[in-house]
Amino acid sequence: MYFYMIRNNKGYYSEHGIYYWGEQEDGERWTNLSTVQAKLINIKQRWVEQQIEIVKFELKEKL
Repeated sequence: MYFYMIRNNKGYYSEHGIYYWGEQEDGERWTNLSTVQAKLINIKQRWVEQQIEIVKFELKEKL
């Protein structure tokens, strides 16, 4: 399973918690995928001057 976070030149950005989305190993998308992607798009547009980077993490253990 993977998840993604926004990182800018001030570190990992979070406004109302961690923004992430992911896809399970079996291909089933998380139920909040579209909602979180919308937030990511909005933040990316707002913080484009701060050199936005979307960072991919792989979970080694189940939460």
